[in-house]
Amino acid sequence: MTSRSPRRLRGNPLEWAVLLVSLGMLAGVLGVLGREAWRNGGNSEPQIEAAIGRLQASDAGLRAEIIVRNRGTGVAEDVTLSVALSPPEGEAHTAEIQFPHLPSGAEARGFVQVLGRWAGSSVTKDHLQLRVVGYRTR
Repeated sequence: MTSRSPRRLRGNPLEWAVLLVSLGMLAGVLGVLGREAWRNGGNSEPQIEAAIGRLQASDAGLRAEIIVRNRGTGVAEDVTLSVALSPPEGEAHTAEIQFPHLPSGAEARGFVQVLGRWAGSSVTKDHLQLRVVGYRTR
């Protein structure tokens, strides 16, 4: 009976280099994915913030610039905002604006026209109330 010596792994040095590079790349990809999951806390929800920009009064009413931002990590669709105006004199009015697509980290701008006879009066941003009515996620 002949005794067999344990087999040694043999291979071309190029094969070993390719294996090490592949393992390094795999570890890098897994590290990036793990870091992103940890940094985001696993939360992929949008975080919608809205603000009122500049105001423009006209004979027909008030035109208000609306700025909306998505600070979250998820995509928001059909973002609907409501703008309520309570002027110093006269009755209150409401307008809505919708943004069809708001990716993560994006900012969008739009305008709403609030009709009324109080145009040209001393309406300021303090007379406007802005709220997020709703949005959809994927």
